Amino acid sequence: MAIVYDIIAITPGLSVVQDFDGGNVPIYLGEASPGSSTASGVWRIRKFTYTDNKQTAVEWAEGEGTFTKFWTGRTAYLYS
Repeated sequence: MAIVYDIIAITPGLSVVQDFDGGNVPIYLGEASPGSSTASGVWRIRKFTYTDNKQTAVEWAEGEGTFTKFWTGRTAYLYS
């Protein structure tokens, strides 16, 4: 069964990293300026939730789309 994704806008000129579920389904997406360390607080991070193989939610780390998060800490943030 295919996974259905919403189209996610990514700002041109930013570096993008993704974390997958062990397959090809993205769970986290981070954006920052090119060359940013994943251990620096300069990332904005989104988390994707799926139900019945359909993307049902896109949430921001700590509820905000600011460039102040650490990619290395993505699993510890609250998402809303």
